[in-house]
Amino acid sequence: SLERAEEAYKGRAKNVVLQLVPSDVSVEQIRELKKNLIQHRGKCPIKIEFVDHTPGRKFKAELKFPGNFTVDGTPQMAASVNRIFGKPVVVLKQ
Repeated sequence: SLERAEEAYKGRAKNVVLQLVPSDVSVEQIRELKKNLIQHRGKCPIKIEFVDHTPGRKFKAELKFPGNFTVDGTPQMAASVNRIFGKPVVVLKQ
């Protein structure tokens, strides 16, 4: 039913942001991340914010995914991505 479909979408984000510290991220994790995001295709634009707060090295860079690569902005997706990095890195923005 339409109602059920709307209900399902209520918990979904409009944008997904991954906040990663480059020096903490391994190639293996990036590979896992890619696989994971492909499994969670959906309607949300996604971007990665690389942040580094090491004294003397403070920077922030943004990596936007191509517009046609969108993911499912659900808590389930967030949890599975967070699991890869062993800490909360996903921000779901309404």
